[in-house]
Amino acid sequence: MDTITLMKPDFPEHKVDFNVGKLIGEGTNGEVFIDADDNAYLIKIYLENEGESVAEVAKHEAEVFRRYYGEDAAMHLVDEEGVSYVRMYKIPGETLSSLPPGSLPNNAEEKFVDMFERLNKLGIMHNDLHSENVLWDSRSQSFFPIDINNIKEKFFNSDINEKIAINNYDQRNWASVLQCIAQKKSAITS
Repeated sequence: MDTITLMKPDFPEHKVDFNVGKLIGEGTNGEVFIDADDNAYLIKIYLENEGESVAEVAKHEAEVFRRYYGEDAAMHLVDEEGVSYVRMYKIPGETLSSLPPGSLPNNAEEKFVDMFERLNKLGIMHNDLHSENVLWDSRSQSFFPIDINNIKEKFFNSDINEKIAINNYDQRNWASVLQCIAQKKSAITS
């Protein structure tokens, strides 16, 4: 377990130590760990990403996460070297791709559309909505998005070719998620 000292970028005088626990996920932008002091939270450490300001990506993801999950749901922090982190709620559920067959209800597509409509209502156009970024919480019978990055402004400021590329990518993800939902609704029969 590593201890890291973090602070808000606009308030460097107030430093807080966090104990980073087990690695639970990783992607293009960073690695996600359990907060060893409070397992209701996760800590995402952002990796250098060519062409994008890591601090801006982390700040944006924290803002969008708060928009969906509430004002206290995420906080952008930095360490003394300027490495960006986001401390965020640990959202309940399991990734859609990890669910066994027969684990989703018959109205799972409707529940997924409910999540998608909430994103839309909040002005969020998720740019990477695939089966690893969608959690199913069996207790609440709800889907929840993770790794939320809003590209709505980018989309509407893009030229037609870029819009077509974004739409094609999103349509492939949408079809893939719906196919995965259908597979997870069906119980294995022998």
